[in-house]
Amino acid sequence: MKIGCKILIGAGILSLISCGSRSSSSKPEEPALPAFTLPVAPTILSGQTERTAYLAEHYWQGLDYADTAWLANPAVLEQIFVQWIALLEQQPVAEGAEVTGNVISLGNGHPAMQLRLAELAEHYFHNPNSPCRNEEFYIPILRAIIAAPDMEDIYKERPRYQLEKALMNRPGTRAADFAFVTRSRQMLRLSDIQSDYVLLYFFNPDCHDCKRVAAYMTGSSVLSDLSAKSRLTVLAVYPDKDLQAWEKYVYDVPDEWIVARYADDDARRAYDLPAIPNLYLLDREKDVVLKDAPVEKIEDWLKGEI
Repeated sequence: MKIGCKILIGAGILSLISCGSRSSSSKPEEPALPAFTLPVAPTILSGQTERTAYLAEHYWQGLDYADTAWLANPAVLEQIFVQWIALLEQQPVAEGAEVTGNVISLGNGHPAMQLRLAELAEHYFHNPNSPCRNEEFYIPILRAIIAAPDMEDIYKERPRYQLEKALMNRPGTRAADFAFVTRSRQMLRLSDIQSDYVLLYFFNPDCHDCKRVAAYMTGSSVLSDLSAKSRLTVLAVYPDKDLQAWEKYVYDVPDEWIVARYADDDARRAYDLPAIPNLYLLDREKDVVLKDAPVEKIEDWLKGEI
């Protein structure tokens, strides 16, 4: 279940790692951890929002990318990465996305460290099961990897592919139109739907989390209210080719939903679906408001429209 990236950053969380020192109880023969220095916000930045933004932007300046000892301490490096995410999560997504590429670009000339940090970025920002999944944070990182001057091209092939997929149907862009066939055998297109909002719901009948999400949607007073006022249309799309499985499911959903399957392979290529269920919220112009968002987040956003 996607629950959103809830990483608590209290007064002492950034002091949990003192990367340049060891406890007095450490064995003398243990090697010292490599040094990592947290940035210090200028005193002129008195507001918490400004200070957080500064720390997030300058965070990786405290890492010595040339120190290969980091590669032998992956758990420590990962904890430092997670603390950075905590800073990013305190900002609007657009502002955080302006600085995420720094984690890679500051390490130009040190491809081994860049690759390790790229692995962490993929795990937290790209993995469909990560609660911190965030394509807007990940896109600048992918671009920085592709632009890294000393990284071998073979390591850029996967980021190029991921970037191509991530740029599809981004928030603020027009959603790709596609043809679908409804349970009544009617051929329609996404652009045919006239509604203030379209909740595009990609599902699979055998998916346990799909059943949870469908139950949540039918039980949501917010979604039900907007649907009753004809302001919200739920378009449930089965993306696979097993029509027998789809036929068993199509009559087990609310009558007011449009339940459909892709009409052809062109439609199937219009959306990247790293995991199922996958939900998009579109506005009247079919511009993407939320992409691959938890149903709870979509419901919360729509509360302001009641």
